[in-house]
Amino acid sequence: MRWQHATGSFILSDSPILMGILNVTPDSFSDGGCFFEPDLAVEHGLKLVTDGATILDIGGESTRPGAKPLSVEEEVGRVLPVIEGLLRENPNLVISIDSYKAETARQALEAGASIVNDVGGLDWDEGMVDVLIQSKAGYIGMHSRGKPEVMQKDPRYTHVVEEVRAFLSALQDKVQLAGIDKDRLALDVGIGFGKTAGHNMELLRAADVWWSLQRPMVWGVSKKSFISRILGVEERMAGAMAVHARLILSRRPQIWRIHEVREMKQFLEMWNLLA
Repeated sequence: MRWQHATGSFILSDSPILMGILNVTPDSFSDGGCFFEPDLAVEHGLKLVTDGATILDIGGESTRPGAKPLSVEEEVGRVLPVIEGLLRENPNLVISIDSYKAETARQALEAGASIVNDVGGLDWDEGMVDVLIQSKAGYIGMHSRGKPEVMQKDPRYTHVVEEVRAFLSALQDKVQLAGIDKDRLALDVGIGFGKTAGHNMELLRAADVWWSLQRPMVWGVSKKSFISRILGVEERMAGAMAVHARLILSRRPQIWRIHEVREMKQFLEMWNLLA
């Protein structure tokens, strides 16, 4: 399966592509504040690539539950120096901008980003469609039940798998009706975005269902709090590894958005040696 982006394309098969998370924020749930300074962020991004990341996903606004939104100016001021610094060091990097704001996405693409990772799924900024039309960027559209400030306030579904699938199918139609090549689209069910721990587990157990959409699936499970709630422990690494093992059994084209790139690369190498 081909996934096109602004500077090339990926051919996805059974082995997942690793997308390294680079949060340029003071308040993200996992590594907020660790790489807030541009030089530290660039250094860490290059390390993620050395560790095995094929894509770097750079975000300037936390989307953890309860997080407050940033202005475009503040978000752009955080991410652009990092994108520019990374590409100075390695012009061949594939960079994703993690933003639901059309203007942030536009400026990031102009700075050299190749992919837009939109947690709003085209619903949170009507200008995002125009950004995609006017560029060749790859696009990740995600399902979320509400923005971060409110998304975890009693999320309810009648049939979570059916409702999320219907949203992603409608998003796919919206992209194609806008004249955007479907090969530029990847989809994300939005683990932890307006879902309870039980909802997340249902979506993960239904991993094979998403293949009917015929697009690569992006899975953002790394260090999510539902793992702690399910297992009753603080440490989330072992639980996350089990989730990714379940995902790989579906043998479908996938992108894994993760913090632990080095460990996941080793996991995949051993998995492939055992196959």
